[in-house]
Amino acid sequence: MNKRNNDRIVGEYGSGRSGPLLLMVCGIHGNEPASVAAAQRVFDSLHREQPELSGRMVAFAGNLKALERNQRFINRDLNRMWSPEDLAHLRSQDAAQDSVEESEQRALLACIESELQNNSDRVIFLDLHSTSASGPPFSLISDTLQNRQIALAFPLPVILGLEEAIDGSLLNYFGEQGFVSVGVEGGQHLDAHTADHHESMIWLALVAGGLLGEAQAPDLERHRQRLAAAAAGLPSAVEIVHRHGLAVENDFRMEDGFVNFAAVTKNQIMAHDRGEEVRSPVAGLLVLPRYQAIGDDGFFLGRKVSPFWLNLSVLLRKRRLDLLIPLLPGVRRHPTLVNALRVDKRVARWLVVQIFHLFGFRRCRPEGDYLVFSRRHESQRS
Repeated sequence: MNKRNNDRIVGEYGSGRSGPLLLMVCGIHGNEPASVAAAQRVFDSLHREQPELSGRMVAFAGNLKALERNQRFINRDLNRMWSPEDLAHLRSQDAAQDSVEESEQRALLACIESELQNNSDRVIFLDLHSTSASGPPFSLISDTLQNRQIALAFPLPVILGLEEAIDGSLLNYFGEQGFVSVGVEGGQHLDAHTADHHESMIWLALVAGGLLGEAQAPDLERHRQRLAAAAAGLPSAVEIVHRHGLAVENDFRMEDGFVNFAAVTKNQIMAHDRGEEVRSPVAGLLVLPRYQAIGDDGFFLGRKVSPFWLNLSVLLRKRRLDLLIPLLPGVRRHPTLVNALRVDKRVARWLVVQIFHLFGFRRCRPEGDYLVFSRRHESQRS
């Protein structure tokens, strides 16, 4: 790797034994430096104690230029540039024509692809973030069983359906390749505890992913208790039911005092945008209210998911009962899209969303008289 890519390596560790690759990206948003500090702590401990690791762990800094300036991005959100169309454009473009974020993406992609060339069997991707609002740490995943296995190892709320509401994320890029992909939010950007939460999540991911045994991870129970205390009283799972997206030209300002997982009521004033009130369309739990100058997500609303439904969905999927869904009235496989079903709204009217969520179909978009539900597939690689 060139010098710039070496600067991008936060840390790497392995013992030469075969096993999974735990690949982490820290600071893909430049105003989220806590994850970099947390990863450095873990690598310092690993190099000092020298435990036998099954596999390899490596962490990259995401947007070096933005991290230098402590701002989310310079020209464009680097965590919205990973769609197939964006990557095809990047690969076809002369590097001399790159914008700041395209240059960052090109360098980060080279680091990622170098690792994947040598570790393409079992890959666990951890995307570390922090939030502009105060509140507890949490994880977010595309709803596959392989992702749940890692995310539920953290004694934290797991957010379902948020990844599907955002296009072009790095988490989505890894998930589409069939790898285990988990995003984690450690807390507020500048909160002193945020790096602590990230550190604990990294240790728990090493154990849950099979890279370390529990006895090899220092103070593992302390890390569990730290996270459990931070999320005390919160539901184990929340599904996103609404995203308030922002136009390019906006004057969005959240009302003061909101925190992650705050309970909001229907029609409650949430924010103002260009002089107009922004009200909550439904009652729910608030996730990721935007208290920063830039970004195209105003806030998300979610609702608690009962453990009963989580356990039922595991049972149904393991028995492959999803194969029977196309036999339901008004439901057919999509003629062109993989892992997608097309639902005739004139025929299928009852509990459609609930049924599809049980089987992991959480991305929904209209297509004429139809709704198209899609999901991430369960990879045999993981």
